[in-house]
Amino acid sequence: EINVTGADVVVHTAEREVSLTNLKVSSSKAGDSRERTRRYAFDYCFNSSDLLDDNYASQEKIYETLGESVLDSIFTGYNSCLVAYGQSASGKTYTMMGTK
Repeated sequence: EINVTGADVVVHTAEREVSLTNLKVSSSKAGDSRERTRRYAFDYCFNSSDLLDDNYASQEKIYETLGESVLDSIFTGYNSCLVAYGQSASGKTYTMMGTK
């Protein structure tokens, strides 16, 4: 990916993985123990930062992927938990609760 925002870290979201590339860490600096790119795996990864992206995750897509099965489990008597994690004001509450 190309860093066009001036940020020091480039974030790439894939189906089950998020990778963070720290542009301040040289990829060829000998003796530097820091990793330039770190990858994190999850059951699901959603990207809602770009409406034009083919993998854009709308509220409906997230509900269809996760919400329906969680609600089905709750209604059949199972305990369930769904966690939304992210930066402040990034839309976690809106994704979980909507506008009502």
